Amino acid sequence: MHASGSWRPPPCCSPAPRRRGRPPCSARRSTPDKPPLDLDDPAIVKQGEELYGQTCRYCHGKEGQGGRGPALRGRGFDYCYVFDRITNGDPPVPAFNRLYTPEQVWKIAFVQSVNITRTEVRSF
Repeated sequence: MHASGSWRPPPCCSPAPRRRGRPPCSARRSTPDKPPLDLDDPAIVKQGEELYGQTCRYCHGKEGQGGRGPALRGRGFDYCYVFDRITNGDPPVPAFNRLYTPEQVWKIAFVQSVNITRTEVRSF
């Protein structure tokens, strides 16, 4: 957890004017290609999947297929957009910056942004 006001987003996700429906970092050259984690590590993938299952699945479905909230699969979100949306929220999505550390959010962003099923994740 972070003390109130002490957390700052990574440079790729610095506050910037947003337009509805457009990822805030998509036009920025500093957006990283991937989260600062070893995505070849099956343990990292599993942790992201577990974190997603703790909060995100209730609205977005077990496999990101949608439910009470919109489907996440097949949407083509970039990592930075997903990181920003999970961390800072954007109604009706709540902010999770007090629940998850930035490293945990990156893990969730990876699972959501690759848009693959649980079986495919395990086959890496």
